[in-house]
Amino acid sequence: MEFKKYIEEKAELARQNRLLRFIVFIMAVAIIINGVYVYKASISQKVVLVPLGLTKEVYVTGDEASQEYLSDVAHLFISLLYQYTPSTAPSQFESVLKFAHPSFYPELQRTLYRRLKEINDLQITATFLIEKLEIRPQEKRIKVTGTYTEKFGTHSPVSARKEIELNYDISAGRFYITNIKTS
Repeated sequence: MEFKKYIEEKAELARQNRLLRFIVFIMAVAIIINGVYVYKASISQKVVLVPLGLTKEVYVTGDEASQEYLSDVAHLFISLLYQYTPSTAPSQFESVLKFAHPSFYPELQRTLYRRLKEINDLQITATFLIEKLEIRPQEKRIKVTGTYTEKFGTHSPVSARKEIELNYDISAGRFYITNIKTS
């Protein structure tokens, strides 16, 4: 009888041992799978920054950007470059230079400093009302049409229709202006 009881207990322990080995194996597989998913998630992790005033969903990946992003950046850039007073122009032009591609920076800097001297000497205040914004992502070009108004000191404002063509590049998710043409 004792021998039979001993055999039954041994068989029960063997079943429990197999069950525990199976549970440990399943847990090990689950940990490995979890590790793979965590690794993939950390590689494809994205940082989402939402600038103030942004109301639409935008994206920038590598060297491409959404139409909404390009539109918002164009509005900001045109505002900084063409809407100023003698007191705001220096800081705005410094912000404009942050958009400049390294190859375009020296030329833009010279142009803006010459313009800044004119603004201070003649006490120019300017506004630009955007009427049309045309984005051509394949050509990396944004064309802005609108009314540019300048006021020299106490003289009456002078308005003119103006077309501005912004050539841009997006490199590693960063937006750069590579050229500006006005007509």
